Amino acid sequence: MANASATMPKVVITADNMTDLMANINREGQDPSGKKVGARFITIITKTEPKMVAGHPFKDGEVLKVSRVQMNLGCNYAKIVNAQRAREGLPTDFKPEPRKWGKRIPDTPFIVHAPKGETEPKLYLDGKVEKSVEHWYEDANGNEIDASKVEPWLRPKGKSRQGVKDERYWRTYEMKNILGFVFDGKVWVVSDNLRLLKDLAAVRTS
Repeated sequence: MANASATMPKVVITADNMTDLMANINREGQDPSGKKVGARFITIITKTEPKMVAGHPFKDGEVLKVSRVQMNLGCNYAKIVNAQRAREGLPTDFKPEPRKWGKRIPDTPFIVHAPKGETEPKLYLDGKVEKSVEHWYEDANGNEIDASKVEPWLRPKGKSRQGVKDERYWRTYEMKNILGFVFDGKVWVVSDNLRLLKDLAAVRTS
């Protein structure tokens, strides 16, 4: 089935424009009094280097993962986990551990962090994953790699503390790895990534 984003209009923006737009998505989800009126959903397209176990046969930067992920930028992690615990008949006493790195920028979906050994802070998008729409793997030249060659070497996910059967997923993405996003009936394409337009269009017809 064809992806609906393939027929949406595409708007070219700068990386700074993307940051401003994402920061405003939550603010737009308010009534005139400033009260939030609901979650704000966004679909991002990312290109990242997957974490692998020791001994994998690939060189650094040789395998890249392209993902299309629907996110909720306007929710509270503890609340969504406790809501799921309530649905499963469990006590609603979940409390998340303090962040191990980074600091949230108030009233935005962003985390700012200067990695060890670096002086310039980096910006990250933080939010709930509503749906992992699709993903695939590419080499540095954009050629698709069969997932069966990559996935046996991926690092296993850590154990969840949520205590639920149906885990609620929360992810943090470095902004420079976001190629673009789908919101308000448009595909917003970051100008620095125009050469990756085929990924942003995310036209997967099979």
